[in-house]
Amino acid sequence: MGKTEMELVFNDETLTYSLNGIVLPSVTQVLKAAGLINLDFIDKNLLAAKADLGKKVHTATELYDDNTLMLDNLDPVLNNYLMQWVKFKIDFGFEPTDSEVMLHHKLFRYAGRIDRAGWISTRQFTGKVLIDIKSGAKHHSHAIQTAAYMELYNSDKKP
Repeated sequence: MGKTEMELVFNDETLTYSLNGIVLPSVTQVLKAAGLINLDFIDKNLLAAKADLGKKVHTATELYDDNTLMLDNLDPVLNNYLMQWVKFKIDFGFEPTDSEVMLHHKLFRYAGRIDRAGWISTRQFTGKVLIDIKSGAKHHSHAIQTAAYMELYNSDKKP
């Protein structure tokens, strides 16, 4: 019998992932449930604005990496974020191999979207890395979040 194809879907309205109709928690939801992220005290409008900015930054960097970004039409605020992304890529010789990939962990049953995976080449290090693009302030949960994405990414590469 052949291998069954699994369909992972993200619902933009409910911000949920589902695998063949079964809802899976996202990396962020797992971190919230573990008490590592608490945004309850932040104004909902500010959170929505920051989420919108994050989506736009992700889109701009993805389009840039795909060589399809129309730089002339880019908002100046987004241009600042984009220039930091370009600087990072140059400074670390980063070449993306995967971009904005939705994955699910087959064993631990959670889902997420990998921002970028690719190769870094510096004098100190050359190898494959996973990059989680951020547009906000540094938070103590970011390292754990990135580790969860790395586990998710690596689990997808296993048979």
